[in-house]
Amino acid sequence: MIRIAIIEDEPAELSALSRLVDSWSDGRCVGAFRTAESAIRQFDNSRPDLVIVDLGLPRMDGVACVWKLRGKHPGLPILVHTIESDISRVFQAIQAGAAGYLLKGVPSTILRQAVHDILAGGSVMTPSIARQVLGWFQRSPVVPPHAESLSQREHEVLKLLTRGYRNEEIATELQITTNTVKTHIRHIYEILHVHSRGELFARLLELGSPTDPDAG
Repeated sequence: MIRIAIIEDEPAELSALSRLVDSWSDGRCVGAFRTAESAIRQFDNSRPDLVIVDLGLPRMDGVACVWKLRGKHPGLPILVHTIESDISRVFQAIQAGAAGYLLKGVPSTILRQAVHDILAGGSVMTPSIARQVLGWFQRSPVVPPHAESLSQREHEVLKLLTRGYRNEEIATELQITTNTVKTHIRHIYEILHVHSRGELFARLLELGSPTDPDAG
């Protein structure tokens, strides 16, 4: 059973999300909070496996909430669910530690799949948001520290990762097996000291001045 906490200030939206999660055969809403402060205060009581958070919260906003939760619980998966599509807010959420960024209005099946993907170690974004993020990387290529330790093939894999390619697509593009791609990705993560694509993007964003996404 996946234990999910939801932080959303709009009562109707919070109630709808809570009911949706409880309707899943493998989901349970263990906390429904209208403020970041109440969620943080009661976190130990709810002990969720994943948190869904809105960015437009009163007082402490969603980005600050993600920072706070990740600071206290570094391995906690957090999915942003918001109406905010401004690229600077996306960057802020990723840097804070969000593993996914979905715009409100996505089908319930997409939300459920996003939860499963994140818990499996993946990262998810609404396609329009992903295009903005990838467009920024394409305009502002960043070379991370220790990249010189990567092989030529690993550089090729890293380049495709930052363009949003899935493992199967990388394998097809480079004409190698999916297992080989996974091996390269594991080594890339070890060299760059990250554990997921979300952390990889966050590391690159830190290096590339994401507060000015049009730079470069």
